[in-house]
Amino acid sequence: MILNTALAHLEPSKVTIYNNIAPLVALLAGVIFLHEHILPLQVVGAILVIGGVYMAVRFEIAETQQKSSELAPEVSVEDGEGQHHEHAEVDHHFSEA
Repeated sequence: MILNTALAHLEPSKVTIYNNIAPLVALLAGVIFLHEHILPLQVVGAILVIGGVYMAVRFEIAETQQKSSELAPEVSVEDGEGQHHEHAEVDHHFSEA
């Protein structure tokens, strides 16, 4: 049910990435509610899952930034001396002097 709700509001690729965390939630629920013991192999599996999700999210963010920078129009920016410089991106985080 949660998966269907997430699919209704998010992109399927994002839902699929975070769906890989479900076994970790089940493991933690077993430890908390059923007082099960965590085995070393389960710790290794949890580390691999967390690492995989981290890498997938990081790759997706990098890919999104690359696509947006490719689509950014060329902008002519004037420096303080009246000179114009061509930039592919506009830095929105600058302080006014």
